[in-house]
Amino acid sequence: MSCNFEDGKYSQEEMKNLHTRQLLKELRWTYRQSCPNYWACDGQCPQLWCTQIKTYRADLKAELATREHIPNKIESKQIRKARIKQGV
Repeated sequence: MSCNFEDGKYSQEEMKNLHTRQLLKELRWTYRQSCPNYWACDGQCPQLWCTQIKTYRADLKAELATREHIPNKIESKQIRKARIKQGV
């Protein structure tokens, strides 16, 4: 049995059309993954799986590096307060 990571994931071309938040969600997903068929793979699959995950993660990070920064919760709150003070 093999672990095929590539089913259902995005190519580099598809990443360019995704919203930044979707890319961030995918990036978080890569950090939570481990080989789903660890015991069925006779111990060989995790190495391949880790390589595929790391490659996908690097692709995601490269695409995210080209995007604008998305404010986190605290930054968003500060931006809203500043807009209110300016009367916008």
